[in-house]
Amino acid sequence: MVNALDEKAIFILTCHQKFDKAYYERRRKIDQLESDKVFQKNIYGIDMETNRIIAALERQNYGLTQYRKADYYGLTQNQFLYYKQILFSRGLFHDEGLGNLNVTPFDLMVVTELGYKFLQFIRAEN
Repeated sequence: MVNALDEKAIFILTCHQKFDKAYYERRRKIDQLESDKVFQKNIYGIDMETNRIIAALERQNYGLTQYRKADYYGLTQNQFLYYKQILFSRGLFHDEGLGNLNVTPFDLMVVTELGYKFLQFIRAEN
């Protein structure tokens, strides 16, 4: 597998390790609040407390968003998508965005257990 991945793919995989469970829990909470907000707006009007909570959760996740952008890696969107698909096809990435609101495929990639083990293997080799 090491020979099949270039340095850029390994760098992308390494950077995506920074997305921990807390990030995804906040992300799910944001999606739930956004969904609730649509319902609340239709019935009660806009809930300012919900907006405040969403903003706070987004601020906590903001520092990590750079790793989800092609520009960070010096790639075009198509190249970045290609690398994510390669990592996905090797079982090193999982698409956490499936079923989430306002998320397109391959937007919320998560390093799998195999991905973590693979990176440990690479570190042990060096």
